[in-house]
Amino acid sequence: MAFPIERGRRLRRSPGLRRMVRETLVTPADLIDPLFVIEGQDVREEIRSMPGVFRSSPDQFSREIDAVMSAGLPAVILFGIPGSKDPTGSGAWADDGIVQRAIRETKSRAPELVVIADLCLCEYTDHGHCGVVRGDEILNDPTLELLGRTAVSQAAAGADVIAPSDMMDGRVGHIRGALDEAGFPAVQITASSGFNPGKCKVFASVDAPVDFIGTGSFLPETWPETYATADIVEYDGTPLTKVGREFLLRQRKS
Repeated sequence: MAFPIERGRRLRRSPGLRRMVRETLVTPADLIDPLFVIEGQDVREEIRSMPGVFRSSPDQFSREIDAVMSAGLPAVILFGIPGSKDPTGSGAWADDGIVQRAIRETKSRAPELVVIADLCLCEYTDHGHCGVVRGDEILNDPTLELLGRTAVSQAAAGADVIAPSDMMDGRVGHIRGALDEAGFPAVQITASSGFNPGKCKVFASVDAPVDFIGTGSFLPETWPETYATADIVEYDGTPLTKVGREFLLRQRKS
């Protein structure tokens, strides 16, 4: 049917009708708050590139948790800045590591809050790469072992979701295996991505034990750009994604 029989404005003529037919409703229950915790005492410093977002030391971290709860948000994702770094990023899986302590503090103060733990070694290594380095090469498979160890440490501290953001091949499969073997089969894994619908088709063909996808690389400029629950976005017809990211979720075959 065409105009004048079909009139799209009929669906937009009142607030009540618009509420009934709108595609997307964003509420606090749909959001995840990123929290940044740093070693030290009495530290609460604003991140210059993200006005209104702060790095907090453990003794100040409870303020951030309380603010999240007051806003009615259901989840946080935690990023840690350690006090010291080394070639392998051992602080990432330390039982008393900065993120592990933040997880415990969050769960102690707000047990119902979903805690997502960012998983990457780059913040913990003295060279800044997200894997073990030998000469000019980043060693993929040895890094997988360390990622698995870190995931288990985060799960043991109380994390509900592990969010790998590194660039290692096969890391999701390895992390899933490490969590299951350590007795954490219920802990979820989320893959951070900036996929557009085309990249999603590639992702769908990968047999990866990932529970859901988040737009960690890019955020939609307008909410109608968001597709379904996977948050896969298109930017004015231009695909924006990290090259090869979809292949990181493929398990290595022996």
